[in-house]
Amino acid sequence: MKYIGFFLVSLFLSACATPTALFQTTYPNKPTHVFKDNVIFGKSDPIGYDAASVCKGAGNISKISSEQTVADLLYTYGTLTMYSPKHIAVYC
Repeated sequence: MKYIGFFLVSLFLSACATPTALFQTTYPNKPTHVFKDNVIFGKSDPIGYDAASVCKGAGNISKISSEQTVADLLYTYGTLTMYSPKHIAVYC
């Protein structure tokens, strides 16, 4: 029983990172655009995300963050990490 508890705690703590890149000190509260990135068996979509075109220039990008919502985590755990979606938020 200890091993199962340890496994579950390790599984839930494994996906707590939210990478963020700040380009300006102030940014809006809500993202300007949200991309959904699907990772299947460690392979991401070959589609590139162009934040400069969304913000009408690279100088207008305030923040880019990669987040996993609760639903994304449930998909990840439910498929034993075979499918792990993430949301990429762009703030202009």
